[in-house]
Amino acid sequence: MPETVRKILELWWLQDILVVGGFLLVISPFFIYRFYRQRAEVRKRMECVNMMELSMLRSQLNPHFLFNTFNNLYGISLHEPQRVPDLIMQISRLMRYQLESICKEQVCLKEEMDFVESFIALEEERVAHRCKIEYDFRNDTKDEHSGIAPMMLLPFIENAFKHGANSIENCFVRINIKVCKGILQMDVVNSIPKARNTVPSTQIGLRNTEQRLKLSYPDKYELTRNITDREYSVRLVLDLNSDHG
Repeated sequence: MPETVRKILELWWLQDILVVGGFLLVISPFFIYRFYRQRAEVRKRMECVNMMELSMLRSQLNPHFLFNTFNNLYGISLHEPQRVPDLIMQISRLMRYQLESICKEQVCLKEEMDFVESFIALEEERVAHRCKIEYDFRNDTKDEHSGIAPMMLLPFIENAFKHGANSIENCFVRINIKVCKGILQMDVVNSIPKARNTVPSTQIGLRNTEQRLKLSYPDKYELTRNITDREYSVRLVLDLNSDHG
């Protein structure tokens, strides 16, 4: 191939490369912008779906909590009806907090723990005469104002009392909660009655809570369970640090 022809072809190739490169340089910002805009729209739609699902799950908590609370009140009224008026006042305070908090994404940890302790105290009124109850809560003072999704701990505690306090002999419920550097760890252990089928359960509260954990704390929690012939245990580790969306 003559040298002149070869140089002309090389020049044409160079021009083609420059034209194509320039074209790509011009249109690439458009495609990059379009890609990020579509990704943002998908993320926004997913957030809307998650919020709708969370709202639905929260709305289910209200009747579930109400049902369990009135069951407790009924149990107490059978043995000590004279205590019912005071217990109704306690329950009304619990219900007020539940109704006010359930529409919020987060509540103050101290308020949530006050609610949990009030619920445990109410359960003690019902079953402490025949069931050993242990409760311990420890936290750093600086963690008192941390935020937590409302009603996230209660279903596991409710479940422990529902099943662990059902037996008449050798029944127990142990609840240990500690918060350190924004990490909450809750261990709930309850005895298993010999007749395991004596307490019917729909598991709505637990399934609901597990789904809320996935939505509110993605990759920010650990939930483990263990069961033996004598006891059932749950451990929940929850990162309360403020980078949750």
